[in-house]
Amino acid sequence: MSALSPTIATPRPRTHRRPTGKLVKINDRALDIFDRLDRNVLLPTNYLHAFLGGNLTNLSNRLGDLYHENNTPPYFGWYLERPEGQWRTMNARYVPATHTNLPLAERALRDNGRPVRQKANFSNSFFHDLMACILGAAFELSARADPAVTHLSWEDIRDHERTPAKTRELPSPFNIPLRGRDLRPDDRPFGYRYTRPDGKTRSILFAGIEADRRTEPLTAAKLRHSSMAQKFEDYREFIDRGVYMTHFGFPFTPLVPIVTVSEARMRNMMMLLSDICGRSTTKYFLFRAIPAFASFGQSIPVIDDLLTAPWQRVHHEPLRLIDQLIR
Repeated sequence: MSALSPTIATPRPRTHRRPTGKLVKINDRALDIFDRLDRNVLLPTNYLHAFLGGNLTNLSNRLGDLYHENNTPPYFGWYLERPEGQWRTMNARYVPATHTNLPLAERALRDNGRPVRQKANFSNSFFHDLMACILGAAFELSARADPAVTHLSWEDIRDHERTPAKTRELPSPFNIPLRGRDLRPDDRPFGYRYTRPDGKTRSILFAGIEADRRTEPLTAAKLRHSSMAQKFEDYREFIDRGVYMTHFGFPFTPLVPIVTVSEARMRNMMMLLSDICGRSTTKYFLFRAIPAFASFGQSIPVIDDLLTAPWQRVHHEPLRLIDQLIR
């Protein structure tokens, strides 16, 4: 190659860091990225773009800088991680990369007056946790289609005057104490508020999210092993004993959204729930199958219809959340 030939930049690897010494400043755009990842913990690039907008290529490049480069004042270290678990699928190199904050990102948020939130329970499965994080983001994105609907975050619920002080002071206040065990949803409680033209409001609340990738048995082969049957028993106690009132201060029964990966799995779960809970309790459980979550070898499209699409119920007609809000 002659001295006059242009230099072709070698693409940075997706799976490991290769710093170039590039100076990367932590500006408002970077803080917005950290803030969104602090809220949802794990998100692919296409979901970050759905929230933050702007040019997708520029956002991808900024995420790459915050992952690869450590010449980043004021702390001169790495701010983002790309969890290793995402590289285990055959097509992992061709889907949007998933990012999460490192401690320096949280430090940057605090030092710039932005909150660092309490994190939901995580399992030992990267893809299960990613599904739960995407669903939490999808519920929030779904509220954006209607300006009369406000998404209520866990922080909104935690800081509400109805929430008991003893709950707010717990290290994991979104874990639900039952007889002899805790119920731990896959994401924190949240809600929607609808504001009518006359200024009156109506809200619905959710106990959390249950993300099912068909890895957990419907019934346990041994006592004390985790299963969907045990979760349904726990939620039945949570609802029938009114734990949602004593622990969270909810003035009405919250809904339990359950998302799985196939229609067949969903129907089997609904049959199981019918065996465990009575008709008056099953109406609070919402089911939906989203096959895109069956494999993360393909890009998970941005889901923004959880408010308007029908959710299936046992012994009751399907329910659209928007209809529940505006009735």
